[in-house]
Amino acid sequence: MLILMSTVVFVGIIGYRQRNKTLRTLSDLPVRPLTKREITYGLEQIQSLLETRAPVLREHVDKQAKIIKGTLETNTSALTPAARQERKQALFEINTLCQQVSDISFNALALGQTPSDYEARCPFLGLHPFHAQDREFFFGREALITELQQKLITHHFLAVLGPSGSGKSSLVLAGIVPDMLAKYPEFQMAYLTPTCDPVAQLTMAQATTQYQPTVFVIDQFEELFTLCADEKQRQQFIDQLLSIKLHPVVITMRTDFWDDCAPFEALQTQIKARQTLIEPMNTSQLRAAMEQQAAQVGLRFETELSNAILDDIKEEPGAMPLLQHGLQELWKRRHGCWLNLVEYRKAFGNIKQAIAKTADDVYYQLSLAEQTQFKNIFIRITRLDEHAVQGEGHRDTRLRVAMEELVPADGELLSTQNLIKRLVAARLVIISQNAVTHFKEVEVVHDALIRYWPRLTNWLSENHSNLQLRETIRQAALSLETNGNTTDNLIHQELLLEEAKVLNRQTGFLNQLETDYVNACVDLAETAKISASKKRDITFASLTESMIIVLNLANFAVVKMNEANKVPKNELTKAFIEARREITNQALAEAKKLRATLEELAKLPKDQSPTETQREIANQVRATTKKLRLTIEKLDQLQQSTAKNKPVQL
Repeated sequence: MLILMSTVVFVGIIGYRQRNKTLRTLSDLPVRPLTKREITYGLEQIQSLLETRAPVLREHVDKQAKIIKGTLETNTSALTPAARQERKQALFEINTLCQQVSDISFNALALGQTPSDYEARCPFLGLHPFHAQDREFFFGREALITELQQKLITHHFLAVLGPSGSGKSSLVLAGIVPDMLAKYPEFQMAYLTPTCDPVAQLTMAQATTQYQPTVFVIDQFEELFTLCADEKQRQQFIDQLLSIKLHPVVITMRTDFWDDCAPFEALQTQIKARQTLIEPMNTSQLRAAMEQQAAQVGLRFETELSNAILDDIKEEPGAMPLLQHGLQELWKRRHGCWLNLVEYRKAFGNIKQAIAKTADDVYYQLSLAEQTQFKNIFIRITRLDEHAVQGEGHRDTRLRVAMEELVPADGELLSTQNLIKRLVAARLVIISQNAVTHFKEVEVVHDALIRYWPRLTNWLSENHSNLQLRETIRQAALSLETNGNTTDNLIHQELLLEEAKVLNRQTGFLNQLETDYVNACVDLAETAKISASKKRDITFASLTESMIIVLNLANFAVVKMNEANKVPKNELTKAFIEARREITNQALAEAKKLRATLEELAKLPKDQSPTETQREIANQVRATTKKLRLTIEKLDQLQQSTAKNKPVQL
């Protein structure tokens, strides 16, 4: 059976969007209809092209191909009017799709014409910064690159400052430094970020490059303030950095961390003298950058698409990462060489929502257990702004964390690694190796993910106090591991320890190192409690023994007074009477104090450590004992003196 395609092709050309490309005209088509074999071959060809050219269209192409194949064995005249109309529409759709995928008509493809070469690389880097190997896709900063490169060569120090998302790292890594190395091939680049151990990072970089001219690049300089909490190490790093005189040095830093440089006068002076503020790219620069990127691989924008994207992104301070991520996601929905508005609106509506859409799509594909771990990973690799004020903007930033730290207590490293691989594939996180420790570390791909992903923002907000407490536990646990298991490093006690114990009971919230640390703090507190209890028992026993002695002495004093009362009245001198009255009053006063002491002791909890009050009571008992001993001695003297008719001397 033969099927005439010329009408379909004609309709397809008329109905297809008017674009700046060349389609074959009707005169290029064969005058004869396509055979069943040619149609089958054409369908196979278009389906084979989809994987590299338009994967998003596979479902639609397969649907139309199924309809066409279902009619190939049936004579056209035998089809019902509805079936003929369905086949006609399917042929129209397949021709339109073929033109989008291959830039040639279905007839041409079915007759064996080879589509033009296709570049299947994505020119958009998403949330990743541009590096030297990406220079062919880096556009829009040409004049600035030339200017800053000259400054670096002249002064040997350059501070590239700008808001998050302004393209600081890309400007340095894909522009300034590669161009400089191309001009001066004897130079090499030493790249580092401060991390939590900046001195070790810089020392290692210097050690490996000391015999060759080197451009030192310290990227994300704000990590010196966000990841390193040791003021002495900060100062040592700055001194060591500023002492590099023979090699060019470039730093990149977010402008919102400028005030953190204030305590370091030499650093602030150097930055002020050699800084360049990078402004976000304007609309015309963004248009030129994205269209030139696309042109590198033969991609084209529909005019209305470019305008829609630029309208959506205007006045955004972090436009570049948003743009690159949105275009990367749109590239996955490409129609051959074309990026179009329909797919843009269908994918995420607005480019500012693209980051959240990507992250949420990954989240919803996970099991409930994996979602919990997914959440814990992201809130763990995000550093909270310690100085944030309620209702104002936060400076939450990326936190680089060792892979092993992301494994929850009693969890499995393999399952964590598998989940992180999925996050890397989705370009949500990146893995790097610490140059000093050689541990694999995980971090959020860009601060824009933290800023433009509402789900993560909510997680951080609802867990803010717990996350801050966990970070103190993490730092203490790492210190304990590094410095040795000494009780001086077990800093969480009393109320903080009670709060830490609550966190420890939350499944998956702490990792094994943190759990071990909290347990060590609990053990220390229990040991101290037992020790204190023993001390109190000893103190209580000592007090009890002393009181027994005192009471015996008091009883003995009463006996002595009774004996004194038996002395005949006519033998008592006035002095004796006064002395006996004074001594008796003293004994009664001391007995009253003893009763008060007993009452105080009865109030004390038996599991309580000795307190200042208990120590005072012990001193009172000792004093009372001494006084009653003196009382008894006085009564003895009084009785003996009276018996011998001697004057009473007290």
